[in-house]
Amino acid sequence: MTVSAAIIVDVDIKNEPFIGDPNAPVTIAYWSDFQCPFCQRFEQNTLPTLVDQYVKTGKVKIVFKDFQFLGPDSQDAFYRRG
Repeated sequence: MTVSAAIIVDVDIKNEPFIGDPNAPVTIAYWSDFQCPFCQRFEQNTLPTLVDQYVKTGKVKIVFKDFQFLGPDSQDAFYRRG
């Protein structure tokens, strides 16, 4: 299996929510589904470390992209998130 990174200039991040310095040298686009247990695990176990070590130091900006792939309940959660 080959995994390749998306080129961030090809990802539409305009008007998407983000954390970090808008001019950080590295941008991470983060896709997530509100019902995905793996996404939840990432948010609980990995994201805090990325925020502490990279976002808070101005090295990284994380852009949040909703990706509802687990059915209608995911879409409902997306619209109720605010």
